[in-house]
Amino acid sequence: MRFRVWSLVTLFSALGATGAGAQEVKPPDPLPQTGPVAAATFVDYRVGPADRLSIKVFGLDQLSQEVRVSNSGKIHVPTLGVLMVNDKTPAQIEMAIARGLREGGIVNDPWVQVNVTQYRAHPVYLLGEVWTPGQFLITDQMTVLDLLTLGNGTSFHTAMGFLYRRQIRDAEPGSGEEPIPTDEAIPIDFEAIMEGRQANLQLRGGDVLYVPLRKPELFSVVGAVHKAGMLEIQPRQPLLLSQAVAMAGGLQKTAKSSESIIVRHDPSGNRQQISVNLSAILKGKAPDVPVQADDVIFVPGSASKSLGYGLLSLVPMVVTVLVVPF
Repeated sequence: MRFRVWSLVTLFSALGATGAGAQEVKPPDPLPQTGPVAAATFVDYRVGPADRLSIKVFGLDQLSQEVRVSNSGKIHVPTLGVLMVNDKTPAQIEMAIARGLREGGIVNDPWVQVNVTQYRAHPVYLLGEVWTPGQFLITDQMTVLDLLTLGNGTSFHTAMGFLYRRQIRDAEPGSGEEPIPTDEAIPIDFEAIMEGRQANLQLRGGDVLYVPLRKPELFSVVGAVHKAGMLEIQPRQPLLLSQAVAMAGGLQKTAKSSESIIVRHDPSGNRQQISVNLSAILKGKAPDVPVQADDVIFVPGSASKSLGYGLLSLVPMVVTVLVVPF
């Protein structure tokens, strides 16, 4: 719904002029977008080829129509002819049509409404490690996170992406060359955006958001633990040795934790063997040790303890055998 804007001065002047027999005071032309409609409409959207527009001239149904924007960015308006609308907002198109009707003497006070009924001009692309990759159309103000939501989010191992955007670089002054298109790759940190540490960029037509697969950082725990195996280091969460052992289910009773070893390879590929007193670490008597990707944590077990616990496990069986009557 549209609203005409009347000032108190205009209203009082009109009332006074009517009583005095003076010439009628014409109210000012209505604004293209006013009231709550403006707040709910994407006024910054730029019309382009293949968009479908609904054009209404109130009081003149013969001038109202739905029209598809041509590949050259033009539409045909009855009585006005061909109108260039490419890269114009709906409000700018409204004003252009109203001006043409007024200057052509067709309507003295035209009231025009233009809406985009189908969006086709500004596709954006979501590629890579997302659940639903593909092409999406900008139908409102769309940001990086909006596009990610349309793609149903990223896979578990993904936290970064790249926004590829076409930029136009001006040619050297006086060279006579045409502007040169260039590509820009903007690193995107999704977690930083959600935490407010990076701007949630607004997308433009032709933008490509690529989400690469993040290689998981793994480490291994073997030996006298309850759940030996390969585990993952969570992104941006430093991992300590005590935490790594807890992730592996904790120590077995036979563990000789004071003689634990971390096997690590340096950047040159050389193997390192680091002795750690895990028992002292767990008791708070020694500083904890950071765990790195590809580390192998070995917690040895005591053979005598293993034998002792094994014999204890047989005790109920022996007792059962002794009490069974012949």
